[in-house]
Amino acid sequence: MYTFYTTGKLNTKEVFDNIVGTFNIKYKKYKYAADGLTLTEEISYGTDSKWHKRSNFSGIQAQRDEVYSDIDSSGNLTGFIEVNLMAFYSDGKLQVKEIFDNLLGTKNTNYKKYTYDDAAGYPLKEEISYWTDSKWHKKSSFTATLGDGMIHAERDEVYSDIVLGDGMIHAERDEVYSDINLTTLIEVNVMTFYSTGKMKTKSIYSDVAGAHLVVTYTYNSDGSLATKTDYISNRLTIYVLYIEYPNGLKRIQGLETDFDGVSNPLAFDGYQMGLNFYTLVSGDIYFRTTSPATKTNAKLHVTIN
Repeated sequence: MYTFYTTGKLNTKEVFDNIVGTFNIKYKKYKYAADGLTLTEEISYGTDSKWHKRSNFSGIQAQRDEVYSDIDSSGNLTGFIEVNLMAFYSDGKLQVKEIFDNLLGTKNTNYKKYTYDDAAGYPLKEEISYWTDSKWHKKSSFTATLGDGMIHAERDEVYSDIVLGDGMIHAERDEVYSDINLTTLIEVNVMTFYSTGKMKTKSIYSDVAGAHLVVTYTYNSDGSLATKTDYISNRLTIYVLYIEYPNGLKRIQGLETDFDGVSNPLAFDGYQMGLNFYTLVSGDIYFRTTSPATKTNAKLHVTIN
């Protein structure tokens, strides 16, 4: 059965396997643009036993696929299941697939995203999904099928939310390595965020298990640094001013308090050279040496002009 534009160009084409036009799993419908040639929508029953409304074609590939469970006696798809949005490589192979549980494409805990490599066989490159631990996981570095018959992700980044107030995805855990094989650990960063996307806390560990805490930072709601607790030097720093300039120079003012209760003012400009070290430009700092149970803290006050 056909319909036509006023120009005489083909508008829709419906295919039935029966004379009376009863809708069943053999039914197909095609819609065309005003030229009567360009396919804009296709409805058909798939090998997955679901109805598919495909649209937004790139060549012969549909970049949008609405999935339904049934079709009524008037030809309307019912029982919405999901929407798949896809992008393709130039040779037609699948590059990205996003899955939504709503027609508007709103991202929620049912959202999934798969990215495929352009290497031979187009293997899975990355998977983003929400897990039972109430965290978002970005999995990558997938193995071949192993002895258990499964494909495993060798890297799993854990995120607090799919999108916060700044429109970005944020990692709650970041393992930092010095080599591509991820064998030499530098540090592990564990973070929390305000709903705006600004960082709230950051804890740095020297081991994957999180047994050895090095330093913890807390941040104000505007993103400025509030406190730093250094567990190596046994020192809490409360900041009244913390500015990082585009050239990397940091201007810091605050109060350092050792865990023994001794406090000293902190005020300097410098370039950070690691977790706890700075190349100083100017300011006043205190150097401390500690030998537990044998010597008290020795403090050296240095002024740099």
